[in-house]
Amino acid sequence: LRGLMLAFGAGVMAMAWWPALTPKSGLVSVLAIAALLFRFVPRVAIFVLGFGWCGWFAHGAIEDRWTHEDSGTVHSVVGEVASLPIRVGESKRFEFATQNPSFPKKVRVYWYRPISGLEPGQVWRLPLKLDAPNGQLNIGGFDYERYLLVEGIGAIGRVDATQAALKIEFLGKSNSTSAFLNTIRQWLSDRLKATTTRLDIVSLKQALLIGDRSGINQTTHELLSKTGTSHLLAISGLHIGLMVGFVVLMMKLIWPICALFADTVSRKEVSIVVA
Repeated sequence: LRGLMLAFGAGVMAMAWWPALTPKSGLVSVLAIAALLFRFVPRVAIFVLGFGWCGWFAHGAIEDRWTHEDSGTVHSVVGEVASLPIRVGESKRFEFATQNPSFPKKVRVYWYRPISGLEPGQVWRLPLKLDAPNGQLNIGGFDYERYLLVEGIGAIGRVDATQAALKIEFLGKSNSTSAFLNTIRQWLSDRLKATTTRLDIVSLKQALLIGDRSGINQTTHELLSKTGTSHLLAISGLHIGLMVGFVVLMMKLIWPICALFADTVSRKEVSIVVA
């Protein structure tokens, strides 16, 4: 099994480093070859499968991006706040999971002077000025466009409150698992801010506890890099994600038992007790 997993990973890496993305018609042939080879040379077949699988999903990510021709147009978009809102000057930035297939699945939204009480899991109808997910091309520098592609962000949206025909409308709260997890992260973030006075300490606590590294400034980044401790932030975020997943699993297991004894106990209260 380990050999097959390594072969699959090697196939994914090969596609990631391939000079050009193979057309979909070619990927269908690749997957067919993998099916034929599996009986005779399974590791080679799994390598080919990893190559084709990565290429297929790469096509999906590219096709989900907003086009340059439609950049600058304003649309009424319904979606869910799918991340912790981050303050950027007088704006707030967050990921917006859209509910209409006409738009990319995930949009990075900037809302200038937003309505108070913006939280993860809320569902909004927003007038968004959508732009293609571009970035500045600096040789040897940070590739922002590649970062957006890896994160699955298909467009950059800015809330355009000047559109009289397109209203900003709050539609309710989502019951999805991701909304529940982000609500917990938001609650923890608010508690950290309320109990800590120094902003640099708050940012480190948020990074270590909930994996939110947006508040860490350049000075702290350089200090972590010099001391060789920057990897702790990435590892801590992964550990917290695993722990939260375990909490959700436990909640699902004990919720039917709690429901037998008390009709007034909510799912949220049970999850807090498990946490």
